[in-house]
Amino acid sequence: MLLREVEYARPASVQEALRLLGSHEGARALAGGQTLINVMKARAASPDVLVDLADIGELRGIELGSDGTLTIGAMTTYTDIVDSAEARARPILGEVCKQIADVQVRNRGTVGGNVCSNDPTNHLPPLLVAVGATMTILGQGGERSVPASEFFLGVYMTAAGRASCSRRFPCLRVKAMVSRPCRSAGMEPASSTWLPRSTAARRRWRSAASTPCLLSSRPIRPPRKRCA
Repeated sequence: MLLREVEYARPASVQEALRLLGSHEGARALAGGQTLINVMKARAASPDVLVDLADIGELRGIELGSDGTLTIGAMTTYTDIVDSAEARARPILGEVCKQIADVQVRNRGTVGGNVCSNDPTNHLPPLLVAVGATMTILGQGGERSVPASEFFLGVYMTAAGRASCSRRFPCLRVKAMVSRPCRSAGMEPASSTWLPRSTAARRRWRSAASTPCLLSSRPIRPPRKRCA
């Protein structure tokens, strides 16, 4: 299905992007487009303005601080993470990004788009909770930081807000990690799963790994079967 008519803007700075997102009620930020464009084709979303973030260089990049903190820009692609020497400080990030879809999607899909859409099938939301990441969000009111455990509010819902732009995702330092084989029923592991040594971090990891998406505390029950 073809997209309906939509206005398009390609700002060169974060401030210009925020101005466009704030001045149009129906504006949506466009990162890699791997989720949003498909949703628009299905007519599940119909934004009036697409604000393309592709030209904003300050939203890209991967930095490894002297204290071991890994900072990832929101417009960093999955391929960037896989190929980054700095990102190897957290091997699990590259291992997970390698499993996302195919080469074309990994070349276009971004960390910010994956996290901010919070699609239940996305790989990164539970992973960032498990490693104790913090999201830095820019909005009309300034900059704020939100722990990953509080960022994901429900399916397709996050703490970013509509007229905001996630800037970077610092992953908190994990001092020691241990490699363990990851086995599923009847299958040999293709690689190792990296687990932190601390008890708190292990709890976050196991909780996130066993949950397909991050939801509110309200239980979700399957629909009742109707008798014919």
